[in-house]
Amino acid sequence: MIKTILIVDDEPSILETLSEVFRKLGWRVYTAGNAEEAILEFKQHTPTLVLTDLRLKDSIGGVGICKEIKNIAPLTMVIAMTGFGSEAYTVSNLRRKGFDHIMRKPVALSELEIMVLIVARCRETWNSLEKLSRGHS
Repeated sequence: MIKTILIVDDEPSILETLSEVFRKLGWRVYTAGNAEEAILEFKQHTPTLVLTDLRLKDSIGGVGICKEIKNIAPLTMVIAMTGFGSEAYTVSNLRRKGFDHIMRKPVALSELEIMVLIVARCRETWNSLEKLSRGHS
């Protein structure tokens, strides 16, 4: 299975850095600088994982992206990155909005690599279980 990731951030330097990191780890990387691009990229490529900033310069932001993606493909793993610590961005609140994991900025690249590998492994396990259950239906 090819590991694919969509990275969403409105800061080009962050997109570039994260893209480079994941390409070096063997991931196929798609990027978007806003929510509209993110939804289009997702529909076109349906990546395994989405890594999005919460605060984007458009109206729906990361929460809206997560909602749209979960409506399209509910099992897609979505990780939020945020530099904000207000009540609206608590882990429990963001999980209720559909995020699978939340990371505080600045994100340590080593921590991010580990988290993404864990999420990818969970997804592979889930896919294997689905195949097994379909085989016994």
